Amino acid sequence: MCPENIISPGLPNQTLPPLAGEGARRAEGGGNSHGISIAPNIPHRETKPPYRPAWAKTTRRLPKRTLALTAMALLLAACGGVPDTYHSLRPDISTIPARQGTPTAIRYTELPPYYENEYLTYYDGAGRITLDKSHHWIYPFRDNLRDVLRQALAAATNNSRTYTYPLGENNRPDILIDLQIRELIADVQAGQYRISAQWQNTRRDSDTPENHEYRRLIPLTQTDPDSLVAATATAVRELAQAIAASLPH
Repeated sequence: MCPENIISPGLPNQTLPPLAGEGARRAEGGGNSHGISIAPNIPHRETKPPYRPAWAKTTRRLPKRTLALTAMALLLAACGGVPDTYHSLRPDISTIPARQGTPTAIRYTELPPYYENEYLTYYDGAGRITLDKSHHWIYPFRDNLRDVLRQALAAATNNSRTYTYPLGENNRPDILIDLQIRELIADVQAGQYRISAQWQNTRRDSDTPENHEYRRLIPLTQTDPDSLVAATATAVRELAQAIAASLPH
């Protein structure tokens, strides 16, 4: 029975038109005895790539390193373009003490309040204390100063047994130095670096300390941050020489 000829009970015979494409499939030789069409073998056709506009065809992916450098440049531009700079006092190690003199130790060191922050500090043109927040001391500045002061003092006295607190368990110095620095700052308008300090030298076998005082104005020819750092190092070195001169020989 052909699928076109359908006999319905109670109805006259009707011939239905072939399904769309049915004749074409039969003409190609498809189909079987049951009237079920079998699709012929169709050769593989290549699928064209999706359409890409002309500008997309010339675009290449940037390397990761280039993208990272670009992002860093944009970040620096957003933050002002110049990263922060860190400074420290560097000891003069050209002179190595060769004499084992009287054990001496720097015990207390007090600094002006403006050294409680980590920024480079100076007096501006109006005489106000100014913090340069783009230039930092290696924090804490007190430890850096004490270490530089100890090495400068050892070099000035040629005494290798010069220490700072805290000391080792079995280290008992004969001379203790308690230092108060009242001023250690550049005066930009006056073109001077100001240092003012007082200290006490106390011998272990004496109850009476020796009081000393030091004050100096150092000429300041340049006021850029590196020059201010260099002037601070000069002031600390000269203070160490003054303390060395006050010690018993």
